[in-house]
Amino acid sequence: MSEGYDLDCRWCDSKNNSEEVEFRCDDWYCPSCGQWNRQPDEVDKKLCSLAENYVEYNYQVGSRSYAWEVEDDASSDDVSVVTSDLRPDDGEDYSWQEVKSCQILSSEINERDDNTGEYCVEVSVLIATASGRRDDEPYEDAYEHVTPDLHIIYVHFECDEEGDFCVVGFEE
Repeated sequence: MSEGYDLDCRWCDSKNNSEEVEFRCDDWYCPSCGQWNRQPDEVDKKLCSLAENYVEYNYQVGSRSYAWEVEDDASSDDVSVVTSDLRPDDGEDYSWQEVKSCQILSSEINERDDNTGEYCVEVSVLIATASGRRDDEPYEDAYEHVTPDLHIIYVHFECDEEGDFCVVGFEE
């Protein structure tokens, strides 16, 4: 490699001088082919860390969600299910679910498109949840010892113009 040319473009194999290229976070722009070159290991680590944090935030130990049915129209038999972190009004019959434990096992890049800035991280996590109905609430202590289940959660990201990653969706 010629002196001063310390960056190899992974798209066009051109040699570039780090003092003459544009940087954005851990990325650099190749003037020869017009592509951004990310440092794969650093980006992978960052995306996996962000995905793990996102899963831990959405499955916080002690968090509880409620679900109940609501009639769409008084003149029809159609009902919708409403979910919320808040308990419904006193008259409603509801079911509940509470996270008892959340343990990240692993995370890895599942899909990656550096050209469009779209990524998907697969997170393997053990989650233990207790669940019941409205009438079970006085007996919640019986649900303290539940067995965790393996969940595979996919966290989708997009990279914005400033190089920041934003969660655009997740699915199980």
